[in-house]
Amino acid sequence: MPPRQQFQAFKDDFFLKLSQNNILRPWLSKFGLPTPVLLDRGTRNHFAVPPLAGCSVAVIGKQSGDSSHAHQTIKILTQLMSTKLGASVECQENCNKVLVDATWVRSPLDVSSLALHSLRSLAARKLKHGRIVILSSYTPSDILSASLSSGLASLVRSLAKEMGGTGTTVNMVVVRVAPFTLSSQTFASIAWPLAFLLLHESAFISGQKITVELGAGSSGDFCAWLESLTGAANNDTSRTLSPAAEGKLLIGKTCLVTGCSRGIGAAIATRLAAEGARVLGVDVPGACQRLTALMEEVGGTAFSQDLAEEGAERRLRDFVLAEAPAGKLDCLIHNAGVTRDRTLRRMTAEEFEQVVKVNLEAVLRINEAFGLPSHTEGGTKSQLGPVLLNPLGRIVLLSSINGIAGAFGQTNYSFTKAALSGYAHALATVLSTRGPPGITINAIAPGFIETDMTRRMPTLGKFLGRRANALSQGGYPEDIAAATAFLCCEGSGGVSGQTLRVCGLNAVGK
Repeated sequence: MPPRQQFQAFKDDFFLKLSQNNILRPWLSKFGLPTPVLLDRGTRNHFAVPPLAGCSVAVIGKQSGDSSHAHQTIKILTQLMSTKLGASVECQENCNKVLVDATWVRSPLDVSSLALHSLRSLAARKLKHGRIVILSSYTPSDILSASLSSGLASLVRSLAKEMGGTGTTVNMVVVRVAPFTLSSQTFASIAWPLAFLLLHESAFISGQKITVELGAGSSGDFCAWLESLTGAANNDTSRTLSPAAEGKLLIGKTCLVTGCSRGIGAAIATRLAAEGARVLGVDVPGACQRLTALMEEVGGTAFSQDLAEEGAERRLRDFVLAEAPAGKLDCLIHNAGVTRDRTLRRMTAEEFEQVVKVNLEAVLRINEAFGLPSHTEGGTKSQLGPVLLNPLGRIVLLSSINGIAGAFGQTNYSFTKAALSGYAHALATVLSTRGPPGITINAIAPGFIETDMTRRMPTLGKFLGRRANALSQGGYPEDIAAATAFLCCEGSGGVSGQTLRVCGLNAVGK
């Protein structure tokens, strides 16, 4: 069974099915039980080009007082959402995808105005399968600006919890500069994060904040991509269209995915291939048969290797040098991981160290072998020669919400996953000043995901795990795969050093 169909078969949440019954739903509510709405994830297995083609989006902003700057921002946003991203911009009452401009916020009373006018009206509509994205900006060195941004992020999380029962998500894109002046150039840096959070593919992402650095990474390249789309729409045959304009955002890219013979890793490999990338899949020898079958299906190349073995990073480096064009990758996804759950009092040294070796040490050793900076007593250095990532390369680490919050019986696992988030933040800072230009590194923290492993959990554990988020249901491997594809695209160049939670706004963590 192909991975995507196999994952669909895992959707066995009986309580979620009961909630879709119009007769039983009121009774569940009467007894105070959650009545989740089955999330609308769409039917595509890859992003459209342009990303919001066929989507109706409302753009709203300051609705009280007089501000020519705020009104001008709305006017420009409306135009660019249509011409650059392909959205059909309509009035608020006609669509459930809403972009809210909050770049005009300068004081606590401005936040009050935003909440009591724009956001309260959206909450009153009880949107079903809605996507609400708030665009804001802040200056880290400005005390008031940073304070308001933190407060607004918490407001977004609170609103996401209030609206999650109808399958609606609320997220925030923050530009790290203020005051923010919108133009075609600055829009290029925020266009892809805005589009992704408005799409069906972000159905299990809610209450999150994506911070964008203007002009960082691939902003210029993404501007060129947007121009190529405009040229295609106008039948301008004088333009040479970028690969993205030919229909796939990752066409021509080479991506290496570790631990991809099944579950989340297989979904990631399948999604990247659907986006046009060539996939190099890696997993342990014991999973060789599954890995080979998957790579044959997606047109990729399989490589069997236990990443915890001594010298594994050198063998993986040789594999990339032999298989990747010019010996360089475009995307490196560290998905491989193991669990050895036991309370620390009962845990053996072997159990603790095996998790550390696979989940963390292997990532560090592979990145060093691929030429990425590593910490030494004298500062940073690159290991073993040139970097095996192209300019504008993407690195994605699979963390976990248990790494963010900690989990009973998972001291080893929680340590490694939290360390990956910290590593992404630290390495992003170094990469911004040295190494090939435009390389980004981010982490994804999945919540309760419907996989083989969670399917074997006790019934009560599964029930509680599925209900412990604002959407009251589990996520699917495809949700993680879509988030990975988002971070791998060139339009995410302004996003680096961050941990994106794909958890439905789980109750644990921050």
